[in-house]
Amino acid sequence: CIQAKRTDKNTVSDNLFRGFQSGYVSPEATAEEAQFDAARLTCTNTAQEAVVSTVRAEYHLAMGRAEMAAKYFAQSPSALVPFDTTALRLCLPSLGVKDAIEYRNESKDELVCSNNALITYLT
Repeated sequence: CIQAKRTDKNTVSDNLFRGFQSGYVSPEATAEEAQFDAARLTCTNTAQEAVVSTVRAEYHLAMGRAEMAAKYFAQSPSALVPFDTTALRLCLPSLGVKDAIEYRNESKDELVCSNNALITYLT
């Protein structure tokens, strides 16, 4: 049985994680977040919410938003997102280790140049 800590349902994801921590958020990103928020509102239990958070994290990582992905990875239970695997996915590129996982160029650049995604995941 997958259990996750139930949290208050946020509107448009904490203002898109404070403008993705940098300032500008595209209208497309805002619309995508609203769709994830709508999906989360339809969840009837924490297991469903955990799946939505995990899919949301993977989506953000694929779209080049590593810090945003890390925020949602941190909300996912270890049964879906094992801590060791996720931490390695977020830190190995910055150490110069080529990962088997394909990232979108923007995400790969963010992971290679910074440990911010790992820090976000751990905090």
